[in-house]
Amino acid sequence: KKRPVLLFNDCFTTSGNHSSERRHIINPSTGKFAEGLMKVSVLTDSAVSGEVLSTALFVATPEQREKLIRDFQCKAYFSI
Repeated sequence: KKRPVLLFNDCFTTSGNHSSERRHIINPSTGKFAEGLMKVSVLTDSAVSGEVLSTALFVATPEQREKLIRDFQCKAYFSI
């Protein structure tokens, strides 16, 4: 069920590769387009940290994602 997200002094940021024809996020570990997820969205205190975090989470391994979410105090994390 879809629920609205109400923001107050927060930022909701999304990063993703929309399709195989419209990819733009490169995994720095491999030098290739990131694969696996379609979108990652985060809720953070600032737009800058949200943009960096959503892209980092997009290319991260599951273990790296856990650490990033914990270390950067991500308020919410969504992926598809």
